[in-house]
Amino acid sequence: MDFGQVLHFTFDWRKTRSFFKYIGLVWLLCLLFFVSIAGLVFLLFRDLALALLSGSYSSFNAMLVDPMLAGATAITFFFSSIPIVVIFVLLVFFVQALMTVFALKQVSLKGIRLNPIRFFTLFFIAIASFLAAVVSFYNKKMLLLPLFGTIFLFGSIAPIPSLHFGSIVLSLILFLAYFVVIIYNLVRLCFSCVVFLNKDGFLSHSINESWEITSGSVWKIIAAFLMAILLVGVASLMILISFSLFVSFIFSIYFAANFFVSLVLSSFVVLIILCPFQLLCFTFAKVSIYDQLSKGTNSPLSL
Repeated sequence: MDFGQVLHFTFDWRKTRSFFKYIGLVWLLCLLFFVSIAGLVFLLFRDLALALLSGSYSSFNAMLVDPMLAGATAITFFFSSIPIVVIFVLLVFFVQALMTVFALKQVSLKGIRLNPIRFFTLFFIAIASFLAAVVSFYNKKMLLLPLFGTIFLFGSIAPIPSLHFGSIVLSLILFLAYFVVIIYNLVRLCFSCVVFLNKDGFLSHSINESWEITSGSVWKIIAAFLMAILLVGVASLMILISFSLFVSFIFSIYFAANFFVSLVLSSFVVLIILCPFQLLCFTFAKVSIYDQLSKGTNSPLSL
C-alpha cells in the first residue's frame, strides 16, 4: 500500500473544476434539509414558534411542565421528520456515488453512468454489505462469540450468586470481541459500492470482490483511512477554529451579539460549508485505496 499516493490523491479533486458542482449539490441539499425541518417545526408548532419569537415563554414553559405535552410534541416531530431525513440521506448518498464515479475516472478506471435502477442497486449493495458484516456472512465461525456471550448473559441470572459477576464479565468480553469482528468485516466489505460503480456487476459479485481484494490488507487499509481522516480533520479543525473565532469576535464587537451564541452559530455554518470538501476527500482516499488493491499494489509503507 502506497500511503503517500493515498494522501496525495485525497486532494486531487482540486485539479478539475468539476468538483464545484458536487460541492454546490451538497450545499443545496443541506439548505433544503434545514429549510424543510424549520418549515415542519413552524407548521406543527406554529403558535409555540410565534410565542417564542415574540419573547413569550409561557407556552414553552407549559410544555416543559407538562410531560404528556412534551412527549406528544417530541413524538409528533420525530415521526413527521422521518420522510425528510430519509429523502435527505438518499440524495446525499446519490451525490457521494457521483463523487465516487468522478474519482474513479481520475485514476483512469471505468466508472459507470448512474441511472435510477443502478442507484437503487447501489443502495441495496450498501445495505447488504452492512448486514453481511454484522452477521459475519464470510466468517460464520465468529458467530460463536455472540452465541456464547448470550449464554453467559443468561447465566448471570443463575441461582448461584457467585457466578453472576463472572458471567456478566465474560459476556461483555465476548460481545466486545464480536464488535471488533464487525469492524473487521466492515473494512473488508467497505469497497462493495466502489466495485459496483467501477464494474457494474451483480450485488453478490460486488460484495465478494470487496472481500477478496482486501484479504491480508486490513491493517494497511485502516492505517490509510486514519491518515487521510487525520490530515483532513486537522485542516478542517484549523479552519473551523480560526473562522469561528474571527466571526464571533466581529459580531460581538460591531453588532453587540453574544460571543458564545455567535461562536456556536458560526461553527455550525462552517461545518456545513466544510462538509462537501470532507466528503470529496474521503471519497478520493477510498478510491485511491481501492485502485491499489484492485491492481495488487501491496508494497511496504512508503511516504
